[in-house]
Amino acid sequence: MLITVGLQLEIGWLPPLITQSGNARIQVGASGYLDASQFAEILDIPTGPVTRAMGDVHPLGNPHYWLDPDNGRRLARGFAQKFGELDPLTFAYFQQRFQDFGQTTFRGRAEVGSRNGALQRAEAGHLSQLVPQFRQHFHLNVIGYIEPRPGIPRPQAIQSN
Repeated sequence: MLITVGLQLEIGWLPPLITQSGNARIQVGASGYLDASQFAEILDIPTGPVTRAMGDVHPLGNPHYWLDPDNGRRLARGFAQKFGELDPLTFAYFQQRFQDFGQTTFRGRAEVGSRNGALQRAEAGHLSQLVPQFRQHFHLNVIGYIEPRPGIPRPQAIQSN
C-alpha cells in the first residue's frame, strides 16, 4: 500500500520512485495506490494562473489538510474503507478501528472545545499561510505572517552571517 498526500505535493520525487519500484500494486490507479487528498476538504485552491512569483503556492490547493481534525476523521474513514477493500476478511476490523478512532477524537474535540473560547480570543502571528485548515477549524484570529507569501520570508526576518 502506498498512501500519498496528493495535490502534487510529492510531484518532484515520488513518480520516478514509483515507476522504478517495479511494484505493479502501487502504480497510480492500481489497488495499492491511495491519494489521501480525495477524502479531505481542500482549501486555498487557486482560481487563476499560478506562478513562482506567488511563492510556494500549490496549484491544486493547500496540501496541509490533515491539520483539520475534521479532515483527520475523513481520512480515517477513507483508510478504513480502502484497507477493508484490499482485505475483505478484515473489513469489520477496520470499520471498528475507525469507530474507535472517532470516539477518541470526539473526546479530544470536546476537551479542546471547552478551551476554544480562549483560542478564539487569542491573536497569533504565524510562519506562513500554510495552515488554513487549522486556523479555520479552531477559529483563530491570525494577525500577520512571517512569510507574506508561502516560502518567501520578509526581508527583515532573514538573518545575515
